[in-house]
Amino acid sequence: MTIEMPVEESLFEWRNMINSWEVDDAKKIRPALLKRVEATGEPHLMDLYSLISVGYYRLNKEPGKADKVMKSLADDIENLTYSNKLRFYALRGADAMNIRDYRAAFEDLYEAYKLDKDIKIAGFGLYCSLASCLTMFGFSNLAIEFFKKARSLCDETEVALIYVNAPLAICYSRVGMFDKAMEALDECAHIEKMKPRSTPNFGQIFYSYAYMHMKQRDYGEALEYCECAIGRADEGSREYLTSLLLKAKIHSLMGDISSMEKCVEEGIVASQRFETIHIQFNAYKHLCTLSDPDSMEYMTKVAIPTSLRERRYQMVIEYYDKLSIHFRSQGKYEETLDYMKLAREYVEKLIGGDLT
Repeated sequence: MTIEMPVEESLFEWRNMINSWEVDDAKKIRPALLKRVEATGEPHLMDLYSLISVGYYRLNKEPGKADKVMKSLADDIENLTYSNKLRFYALRGADAMNIRDYRAAFEDLYEAYKLDKDIKIAGFGLYCSLASCLTMFGFSNLAIEFFKKARSLCDETEVALIYVNAPLAICYSRVGMFDKAMEALDECAHIEKMKPRSTPNFGQIFYSYAYMHMKQRDYGEALEYCECAIGRADEGSREYLTSLLLKAKIHSLMGDISSMEKCVEEGIVASQRFETIHIQFNAYKHLCTLSDPDSMEYMTKVAIPTSLRERRYQMVIEYYDKLSIHFRSQGKYEETLDYMKLAREYVEKLIGGDLT
């Protein structure tokens, strides 16, 4: 970095160092850069410095300082410039994504997106994160549009495409566009062959292949890909558990309850530190014993409320469907209709793109 470079450009170069994990270089230039920023007397440059410093503090393992800066920026949000306000919402949304608080993440990321409609400075990360939230909620058609925006910012050989195409394939599968799903996944496989050392999360692609085949009711192929995804993940990791959960679901759809129960029992034990996944494994267990009052209580007081709170509407629909099937088998048609109506309500919510 040269002293002649404009201050704002110098800030963005500092940000690039931080994003590239160049800790020593970022630390070395920080004091002089801060003096230059302060010398300008420009509040928007001080705010930009503060926004970028959040990443610096986290890279330097100083989370307390990062949190303090974020709080200060939040308190002064109305005085931030348009572009810095966008950056703040995008940064806070990314923080919420990192702790799996998808509801809060979406609210901030969507604020950033609305601001970006006028100034067009957001990029790949914002679109990908928004699409990921929408996928989690079950809004597949909306997610596809944001994944496509992110996709347009990559070239055909970038490893980043995997982070778009693997979840994009799941969205395509959910809406029955299997040719598009296969096209997206085959593109991922092509990148993995070219750059095998750069794609440690290729297990995500196996997961997406498994999901696509499951939606096509090709359960044998789905299980094979699921086993590949599990084999690529570290045992007990989030990736391992989500693949194990998918495997349980495939066995359930095949009518192989014994194999499903084995997956569920393993998942319940292994998922203690991941609350949402732990609840999902327990829900699968209780869905098999709905005649037991304790199981019904778990579904109505734990599993469904948790999914609603996190806007996981795809899960809510699945749970309501299972409950309606259970009551129909019991000859309790009033309850059957109640849960069918609830399921339908959320299906319509997803189709209509109702984000409330």
